Amino acid sequence: MSFTVNGRCDTSATGCATSGISGSTSSWPDVPYDMNCASGASCSTQAPSFWTEYEVTGIQTQALSGTSLANVDNWALTYAFPPTGDITKQSLALASITRTGQDTAGGGPSVPALPAVAFTTKALANRVAVGDGYPPITRPRLYTITTETGEQVTVNYSAPACGSSTPSDDSQNTMLCYPGYWTPTGQAQPIKDYFNKYIVNSV
Repeated sequence: MSFTVNGRCDTSATGCATSGISGSTSSWPDVPYDMNCASGASCSTQAPSFWTEYEVTGIQTQALSGTSLANVDNWALTYAFPPTGDITKQSLALASITRTGQDTAGGGPSVPALPAVAFTTKALANRVAVGDGYPPITRPRLYTITTETGEQVTVNYSAPACGSSTPSDDSQNTMLCYPGYWTPTGQAQPIKDYFNKYIVNSV
């Protein structure tokens, strides 16, 4: 099995070569390139960070046929950066998967690609909105799946348990929101906030 990758950037931008990321970081909205520290460089980042500037765009499977490898199946993946509806930066989301069967070892002909499995998302606020001016940190959740044969699967989520208020006592919290610390832009130290957890109500 082999994988192909591309730059994790907005495809409406000009070029997605990772070599150019330092000069076009706005085209890579969910890549925290400010955390990058090149080898030998002087950096303000003092702790490890874990992220990637790549997206997987293709998966190729092969099987041994005689003494050589023959292609069996190929999957092509496409992505989108769905709008968040607020000032939260966009995040990469899977848009489609297209499968192409390639096994002709039994004498069968090459076949065209199947219709794509398509995905849409719904923007849900991670952070509890308490009216302090900070963004809700909206992220895309899987919403619909359209299959290769045209059926549509819809995923329905719970409403945010903490809409605009937070529990008064963390030790007694039984709601589907939880405390966490993060550092908003402009703050020198992390602040405590509450974040929503969504559960799937139905599919």
